[in-house]
Amino acid sequence: IEDAGLTVETFADITARVRPTWTHVQRLIRRPLVRWLVRHADEATRAFVDACQAMGPAYDEGIMAYGMITAHRPPRHD
Repeated sequence: IEDAGLTVETFADITARVRPTWTHVQRLIRRPLVRWLVRHADEATRAFVDACQAMGPAYDEGIMAYGMITAHRPPRHD
């Protein structure tokens, strides 16, 4: 972020607020209709759904985290 010329003002780890999303997604992708649709989807969609199954455990094990950053670009003084 700083390499892009931005100054970080705040950072918040919101992993705990995001984690329930992946429990919900995991329930959804187990539904018979969704499984059928995924089987007939393109490779990119199938790969995405496969990756979704790993997201919950990745958050639980601390491999992934979700942060919210507020930054600004300082005014230029030319």
